[in-house]
Amino acid sequence: MLLLVLTLVMAVVTSPVLIQNPTRFDIAIKKPKNVFRIGEEIDLEFRFSSSAREKYLLGRSCYPTRRTTLISADEFVVEPRTGIADPLANTTALIWGGPGTCLGSVIGTLPTYPASQFVSTIPHIQDRILNEWVEFRKPGRYRISATTSRQIENSKTPTALRLTSNTLEIEIVAPEPGWAEKQAQAAMVILKSSSDVDEVLKAGRTIRFLETVEAVPVLVEYFSKSRAGEELRQGLISSPYRKEVVAELEAQIADPDFPITRSWFQTYEELARVADNGPPPKPNEEALSEEYTEANLEARRLWGKDYNAYSAKAAADRKRYLAAIANALPRKRGEARITTQNTLQTFGYQPSEEIHRGRSLRN
Repeated sequence: MLLLVLTLVMAVVTSPVLIQNPTRFDIAIKKPKNVFRIGEEIDLEFRFSSSAREKYLLGRSCYPTRRTTLISADEFVVEPRTGIADPLANTTALIWGGPGTCLGSVIGTLPTYPASQFVSTIPHIQDRILNEWVEFRKPGRYRISATTSRQIENSKTPTALRLTSNTLEIEIVAPEPGWAEKQAQAAMVILKSSSDVDEVLKAGRTIRFLETVEAVPVLVEYFSKSRAGEELRQGLISSPYRKEVVAELEAQIADPDFPITRSWFQTYEELARVADNGPPPKPNEEALSEEYTEANLEARRLWGKDYNAYSAKAAADRKRYLAAIANALPRKRGEARITTQNTLQTFGYQPSEEIHRGRSLRN
């Protein structure tokens, strides 16, 4: 759903405070290595510990450890900043709406806390995949640190802490000839035939993080029919080959035997919308703050105005995308035609609306 109300920002985003405390936040590479190929998955650990007894609480489990939206409780600082990119810079999903009622809810409802909720001298470990925050597109040596908030809370107040980690050094190298192609081929075999869910999800991540033009057809073919669909969908969003991705999807619209499902259309709409209009306007720090100052309220108002304008344009584009699919409907066959027709009805498309025959989907 594209429309986003300003109250969601207030529900999700708190004002983490940088304070001196005995809580320690470290990041580490899971595997004993620090050299990675471009396109190789980089698995990290967030490690939280504290020498203060029963003072700091672990964040509630509803906070995501995977990144699916532009604004995240976790941030990575990478030096140098050349040769890297944000994989979700072009997503239309700005803010994850899940944890709006999580922060401080335990504090307000329970008089005591189980010992397991407190950060202790034994590190509490959370997994992160660096590729979800940073794409490395050039070889080189990089220094990486992280900042996180809403993972640790003070037990006396509902205030989340913002913690800064140590710094890691990794080396990114160009893959050897044929490596990416072999990775894609092996992953495709698993996506096609494996019944092992973990294996399929791993294959989905492999294809997603490769970011090669050869990965595009695999991402497009399997994102709507694989158990790794969400991984592959994120791969479509982050792919630097957006033009090729959209072209492959539009070929499926014209395919008489390809069923246009609801989830397929939502993914296509997001990709086409960004191709047409760019990503939606991002709220600045003032708009995200929970403080009710005049400057912050004005920042929210301005962002809301820009976002509503973007949403209005997106609504008009949706009609155009649906019209193009309706134009292809008479050539669909069997189940593909039934499924496509149901999708058009789901999104409220009226057959009387203009169908742009012979025109580009984005003209």
